[in-house]
Amino acid sequence: MHGKTSNGLDRAAWNRRNLALENALADPSVVIVALPGIGTLKLPKKLFDQHLLQESSAGSTDGPAPAQLLDAAQLEARTGIPATWWMNQARERRIPFHKYGRYVRFDFAEVMGCEAFKRREVKTTGYPILGRNSDPDLNA
Repeated sequence: MHGKTSNGLDRAAWNRRNLALENALADPSVVIVALPGIGTLKLPKKLFDQHLLQESSAGSTDGPAPAQLLDAAQLEARTGIPATWWMNQARERRIPFHKYGRYVRFDFAEVMGCEAFKRREVKTTGYPILGRNSDPDLNA
């Protein structure tokens, strides 16, 4: 292994590569991006900044806010319906839910609009459930 580096380059090639990299790093008009397993990407700073601005402005759209996902206990606190009912309905696939590994989460807006919840509202109360703490006069 005399004369070779650990990655198989001979010593002269290794030195040339390192010298080119050091020169590029010293140049403020160049951006070096490390690509693991591939090598490095050398870009003019102007081009890099231009694409960076495009990506950051594309990510700041005024679209709908991401849904807030709740667990069954949080739904129980908001609606007054037991967490076991929410989990049973999800297990039977009667209400919309999202599964992340072993965790089950619910989108409040999706659940409030589903048929199983609407049937429960009418069957048990005869009127829409607004939430346990939505009106303090009703919870007294």
